[in-house]
Amino acid sequence: MKGFRRAIVMGSAVALMATVVAAEAVELRVRCDYRAGARERTKVSVDGKDLVGGDYQASVDGVPSPVFTVTPPADEFEADFDSNRANIRAGATAIPASAGRNGVSVVVAGPDVSFSQTIPCPGQVTQVAP
Repeated sequence: MKGFRRAIVMGSAVALMATVVAAEAVELRVRCDYRAGARERTKVSVDGKDLVGGDYQASVDGVPSPVFTVTPPADEFEADFDSNRANIRAGATAIPASAGRNGVSVVVAGPDVSFSQTIPCPGQVTQVAP
């Protein structure tokens, strides 16, 4: 019986470790919003989650964001691109209001992320990698 209990405990520990490893998959989410008309506007958000430490950078239509350094225990970064002046003053990277008319080309690079895709506006793409 003692061996059986030990096997259950060991099996539970292995299952818990597998769950933790699975939860550590890198997730990258890119969202694009576009509004046409007299108040034309494009807004793009790039969010990385469960990342290893290092430098990350995103670009939208060739316009680079600042470099974000992820230092553990932190494991996330967020890059915002916008054509709205108030959001640019608040820290978003400036892009043209017309950028989202035909979708935007988004590139994200970092130690455990390599992403390059055209995103429709409005639209969202989520990439999860082990």
